[in-house]
Amino acid sequence: MVFRYRTTTTILSSAVICLGMLSTGLAKGPEMEPEELVARHLEGFGDAETREGIQSRSARGVGQFEVVVGGSGYLEGPASFLSQGNKFRLSIDFNHLNYSAE
Repeated sequence: MVFRYRTTTTILSSAVICLGMLSTGLAKGPEMEPEELVARHLEGFGDAETREGIQSRSARGVGQFEVVVGGSGYLEGPASFLSQGNKFRLSIDFNHLNYSAE
């Protein structure tokens, strides 16, 4: 009797899981064209007028350098990224005697 109850519960649970998986696979949203996807992505940064007004960008963080082939080593230091139009600059200061910066 106990064995039959567990088997019925297992079959019922499996059926519910399979039905749930099938329903999520069938519930598709409308297909999006690549142009629409890019447009929606850009809207996440701001409207077109605001994006056109921005001429430069900058970011600061931590830069890391790690040798993984042909040796070993790890350096870390402050990094900055600057851009203006089609020009950019990436700077990482490692403050090391043999390899001071990139």
